[in-house]
Amino acid sequence: MILGVREEMLENRAFFSKNSRLKTVFSGILTLIFFFSAAQVSFAQGSRRLETYLPDLSGLAWVEADIFLGVHDAKNKGKKSDPSQARLSLLQLPTQEKPLLWQVLRVDWPNPEGLSNDLESITHIPQTNLFLLAESGEKKPFQRLFLAAYNQQQVKIVEQINWPIAVENVEAIAVSRQGDRYLFIYAERADSQESTKIRWTDISFNPLKFGEFQSVTFRSPFGSGKNIRPISDLAVDKQGNIYIASAYDPDSAGVFRSAVYRIGQVTADNSLILAPNPQKIAEIDGSKVEAVTTRESPRGKIEVFIGTDDENYGGFLRPLLLDN
Repeated sequence: MILGVREEMLENRAFFSKNSRLKTVFSGILTLIFFFSAAQVSFAQGSRRLETYLPDLSGLAWVEADIFLGVHDAKNKGKKSDPSQARLSLLQLPTQEKPLLWQVLRVDWPNPEGLSNDLESITHIPQTNLFLLAESGEKKPFQRLFLAAYNQQQVKIVEQINWPIAVENVEAIAVSRQGDRYLFIYAERADSQESTKIRWTDISFNPLKFGEFQSVTFRSPFGSGKNIRPISDLAVDKQGNIYIASAYDPDSAGVFRSAVYRIGQVTADNSLILAPNPQKIAEIDGSKVEAVTTRESPRGKIEVFIGTDDENYGGFLRPLLLDN
């Protein structure tokens, strides 16, 4: 038996020695296997850097200069919740010297519910350091509005109330100021429906209080159909122009698409006028825009910024080309 094994080994050695080309190929295969195995280990180690990339954005508000606040739709799962999960973030625009910077802000969310659930929108209260954050209201008891104060890159919740009317999947809120009056505007997702309602009312602070709501039906030029959201966010600039995003969201892997429009105006008497033909500002293929905000540049020009919630692919923050 031992003799037979030895003879077989000698035959194999003779085979490889007589076939040097085959031996070279075999050695090459072993080298490739080792290379790709090492590459996989290297990628697994290096991929940890991706954790510092921007997560998906479900709402966006300009603070000052190059600073923005972003909200994330992390869920409140009770005792299973992860308190380190991003819910409110501070973002700074990139420059030639540094990339986009962002950091998770630690917030003391009020009890008894505690952590936020499905924050879908945030808006600045003009000419103040206050911001309003909104849960979608899809799931009770998480139907809250948070009034937050910003100071030196920190945010503190100063008041919390429940939505003053029945809501379902609110995707967009905005606050506009005309004269000495503030107007609160919101819209629901209306996923796969032909239209949604844009609702508005007066809003006052200290305490946070709402007036009687009015509404108008809005049909997005983006179209309608399965997985289409007529409004995925909205914003109002200093001049009272109203901007909205519409989005197509088939599932967490995409493929997404979105568009941003200028759809109307907030009037001097705190009412809304919708344009008969909304102006398309941008089409964004491959991404789901869920955050829209405006900024006034140092030269006084209005700028529009978008944030995306691309689910498995994370998110990004970008300016749009706007004809002022």
